[in-house]
Amino acid sequence: RLFAPLLVLTLGPLGAVLYLLLRPAETLDEVHLRQLQEDTLLQDMEGAAAGPQLHAANGVVPTVGRNVFLAPGVQLIGDVRIEDDASVWYNTVIRADLAPVHIGRGTNIQDGSICHADGDLTIGDYVTLGHAVVCHAETVGDHCLLGNNCTLNDKSSVGSWCIVAAGAVLLEGRNVPDRSIVAGVPAKVLGPLTDKHYELVQLNADEYVKLGQEYKLEGTLEG
Repeated sequence: RLFAPLLVLTLGPLGAVLYLLLRPAETLDEVHLRQLQEDTLLQDMEGAAAGPQLHAANGVVPTVGRNVFLAPGVQLIGDVRIEDDASVWYNTVIRADLAPVHIGRGTNIQDGSICHADGDLTIGDYVTLGHAVVCHAETVGDHCLLGNNCTLNDKSSVGSWCIVAAGAVLLEGRNVPDRSIVAGVPAKVLGPLTDKHYELVQLNADEYVKLGQEYKLEGTLEG
């Protein structure tokens, strides 16, 4: 590292040429690092080219509103309807082969989540589903926040302006009233939302609407 600048400072352009001729070969570590970087770049390019996948089921294809961001790796199957300004993030699966799934305006469904149900599933407006959420419910009301890795089982429902804590498990058929915080396994109502909770729910939704548009503008996906 010191040899190159010394040659260039001493001999000018001739020094640069001499360094290129005399520089040592790459070490095995350097070759390995370069190979990893090239492989990663290639995978990113292939993933971006593949984009999201939309599949028909029972003769019905997914429909997507305006200004919706669908990340590479997303799988939409069957009667999925996504409203304007929503975002669905990497490797999320929304499968509506048995019944329709409706995703509301401005809602974000984050990386690795799964949405599927035996009956109609409606997720309201400006809802945040954190990473790896499993949503097998009937209804999630407007302005809810579902924490990372939480699970909503069959025929359960969540009212509007609710928070389901990370890792919580809502049992089959359980109904959560409006403006509630639930946590635990099985999930139980801990109390009502405070002003800070309302701000948190709204902030998450607004940030992801903005983030989805930024990803679209950067050319990650035209949607």
